[in-house]
Amino acid sequence: MKKFMLLVNLIIFFLMLSLNQAFANCSTFDVESQISNLERSLPPRFSAFIDKAKSLKPESLLALAIQMDIYTPSQFESSKFVLFCYAANQGSDKAALRYALAYESGSGVEKNESKAFNIINTLVKNGDSHILYTLARYHQVGVGTVPDPELAMNYYQAAAWKGSTLAKLEVADSYLLQLNTEYNFDKALALYQAVLMFSDPRDLNYLHALAATGYMHFFGLGIEKDKNKGLEIMLSAQSQHNGFGSFALARAYYCGCSRLEKNIVKSIYYFNEAIKNGYSPAHIELARVYVSMGKLTEAQQHFMLAKKHGYPIGSFGLAYIYRLQKDNKSKYNPLFEESIEKGNALALRVLGIELLKRVRNEGDIHKGLVYIWTAASKGDVDALVFLSNIYLSGEYVNKDENKAYFLAQLSFRIKPSYNVSSSNKFFDINGEFPPALIADFKVCDSLTTAECLNVLVPIEELSL
Repeated sequence: MKKFMLLVNLIIFFLMLSLNQAFANCSTFDVESQISNLERSLPPRFSAFIDKAKSLKPESLLALAIQMDIYTPSQFESSKFVLFCYAANQGSDKAALRYALAYESGSGVEKNESKAFNIINTLVKNGDSHILYTLARYHQVGVGTVPDPELAMNYYQAAAWKGSTLAKLEVADSYLLQLNTEYNFDKALALYQAVLMFSDPRDLNYLHALAATGYMHFFGLGIEKDKNKGLEIMLSAQSQHNGFGSFALARAYYCGCSRLEKNIVKSIYYFNEAIKNGYSPAHIELARVYVSMGKLTEAQQHFMLAKKHGYPIGSFGLAYIYRLQKDNKSKYNPLFEESIEKGNALALRVLGIELLKRVRNEGDIHKGLVYIWTAASKGDVDALVFLSNIYLSGEYVNKDENKAYFLAQLSFRIKPSYNVSSSNKFFDINGEFPPALIADFKVCDSLTTAECLNVLVPIEELSL
């Protein structure tokens, strides 16, 4: 017990040491002179905040700096940096967050992303939702560290659990659009409803969640399909700065469903509006639109931006474009291998299917099936459909209609609106799966996709 307590005390000591080092230069600032200068320079509306800041209490320094951020943006940056730094040195996590963001953006200090990351990474132990969210964003796009979307999602989920509305939307969007997680429409809907419940209806976060629920109704994703209702909700959520609202309308125009006629020009316009308003997943869908139009240069640009924003599909999309372009084929393999190494489900499925098509020996079949199985375990619906089809036909595996059914049902559990060709055999006259087969599938009710797949089709069965 004594050894354990000694270890705990050592950990606390080194954490405090690293935190003190992060703010070491703060003590060298003459914060009182800074406040005196601000008193002479700022308009009268700041008087009360300046008077309180003279106490040098961290909460008063932070309040003054935040007011300056609101009413004098892009002015007095170095003074704001000093206030954030000094308050952070006094133990204010909120000030420390602003201090790190200043290093990230280069506001009032020389830009230093590594320092920003180190500060946030040191503070994350305190469990503040804003700091968890910021660390997630840093891991997502690679601010001061190597991009790691999977680790980023872990921090987004932790921040969402702690109450961060922005993190809830990040996680919900990922479940809805399969950005850095598998599809999970139930979880997405629950998170959107939580945002709607606790946000101001005039707030952009509220409008984002509202547009997302409309989107789910429109496409029948984990909720009753009702295109008219979905469209009405999406239109009611439209706002000049609602990025997801523009994204949802872009998808609706591309689909050409409900009372909207298919209109590629309007679809592209709304995708660009979404991007302009900071909704970066729109790069992925816009790239796909350009691919369908044969505009590979434009598609390449948006896949590149998707990659920059930390979405693994960006790397795979670029690899796909390079493969189609004669002059860029040499760039294909490194990006494709990067996608495989990072476990991108789409890349794993494509590699698996390519191995099956070019079969040279029995080993290629087993390797191909394992790659496809791995993609399916990550929630890739097309991989599950592929496995369902080959069990139905008996190609590459022993024919097994029960396994084909269960795999089709698993794909429907992930994405109910998906058109699974092999599942047609299993529908009854009402267009629903037979109750008896559904009852057998209940073994998967409490299991993740990977766990369920391992029960239905153990990977050992494919890798013999």
